[in-house]
Amino acid sequence: MVSPMWTEEDRRELVALFAEDDRQRREHAAHCAWFAEWMGQRTPPVGAPDDAGMIHRSDDSDALYGAPEPEDEGPAFSERQADAIAEVVHQLRREFQDGVERMQQRILDVMVRAALPGELAEQGLYDLRNRVALAEQRIERRIAAAVSDDDDNVLDLPSFLRRRHDAA
Repeated sequence: MVSPMWTEEDRRELVALFAEDDRQRREHAAHCAWFAEWMGQRTPPVGAPDDAGMIHRSDDSDALYGAPEPEDEGPAFSERQADAIAEVVHQLRREFQDGVERMQQRILDVMVRAALPGELAEQGLYDLRNRVALAEQRIERRIAAAVSDDDDNVLDLPSFLRRRHDAA
């Protein structure tokens, strides 16, 4: 005969587990019922959407109250006050424009300071090129003068560079 898969101890443990599961389910259901009741006491701030998809407020308790229409008492400022405000606005605009001009000048100064070393280096490079070109011209003139047909312009080697034929 085949022995059963579940022992008596396994069955008792299952009964205890099912009892605990039933208790937790009842507790959860009670909590859900309390929550649903609590939510039912509150009114939602907006209703369900209508046919056009618009959502309408159903509770006006927190809506902003409209301010009463102002009575027409004439201009808000006297002519003297309006002139004073115009003068203040004019001065503020002038101060703002002066500030903008100062910032533009500072930006220009920074750009000049950033570009000046490059400009000086470029000027130095041009000066060196000019000096090299002048030196080349002088050398070419001297070579042309030395190679010319005149015998008077023939250069003799210095004595320490000449071969010594006399010693033989």
